[in-house]
Amino acid sequence: MKMYYAKPSPYVRRALITAHEKNVFDRIEFISTNPWDDPAELHAENPIGRLPTLILDDGQPMAESLVIMQYFDSIGDGPALGGMDALRRTGIHQGIIDSAYALVIEGRRPDEKKWDELIQRQTRVIERTVKAATPSDGFDFGDITLVTALGYLNFRLPGFDWQSIRPDLVEWMESLASRPSVNLTAPDAP
Repeated sequence: MKMYYAKPSPYVRRALITAHEKNVFDRIEFISTNPWDDPAELHAENPIGRLPTLILDDGQPMAESLVIMQYFDSIGDGPALGGMDALRRTGIHQGIIDSAYALVIEGRRPDEKKWDELIQRQTRVIERTVKAATPSDGFDFGDITLVTALGYLNFRLPGFDWQSIRPDLVEWMESLASRPSVNLTAPDAP
């Protein structure tokens, strides 16, 4: 398998955490890619041009991180990471990632072109979603998405104080910091 990826991407990170958890990471050839450069080789495999893009051994492309996570869950070792409750929580927790990503992109625009209403709305979405976040007693897709989302906030939006909204999640994040799949995939890890 080959994967087009960019280390800072939260979408890539949650796929990589899953690859580690399911012991398929070593079966993947990684191709570092900047999707903003519109690379022709990525577009030939995935016309959407999003990361991650996984190319299966038979040459078929697979796009969207949750689809890739489910694939890894189906071919890997160990307990299942999916299930209806995990997917339900994944959908909620992904809202943090999507809104944070929108804020990061909007933040790259010149000040006079920034859309204040979008910034305010996405900020409210993150606040509400952090309040509603629900880790499980184990480690599943919902948890993978939540640890990725909070890590992305820390990395790209360090001024966003989610910690005061949910101090219990600070402790939860600290409890996962030494987990190899979380530690090795951190956006600022070497």
